[in-house]
Amino acid sequence: MTAQGLAAPYTAFRDVGAHAPLDYRPLEHALDTRPGLHAAVLDAFRPGRSLCETGPAEADAVLEGLNSRWPAVRCHALLILEGVRLSRARRERFTAGLTRLCREDPDATVREVAAGVARRTGR
Repeated sequence: MTAQGLAAPYTAFRDVGAHAPLDYRPLEHALDTRPGLHAAVLDAFRPGRSLCETGPAEADAVLEGLNSRWPAVRCHALLILEGVRLSRARRERFTAGLTRLCREDPDATVREVAAGVARRTGR
């Protein structure tokens, strides 16, 4: 198992052909099993990387990613939500999660990514 393989379903690789709905649980389970891969997965999700496209039907799964125990998942969710059209209720959830992650996240990388998303989105 490699970090590249773990990250692939959450990058633009996912957008080629048919794919299952976005689900962070397999990634979280793999990281629980192999936590040493976390830094490399986080690197695969850094700003500027080509991440997957998501639709409105996947918004709740991505919003749940803001609460993941893994910083890589929180960063991925932040970056994905930055470009997703959200209903008013989901946008409010995103804004609340973004504010919380900017101020309170225990991981400096997540705080940095959240601050960048907040700047770019005007939140």
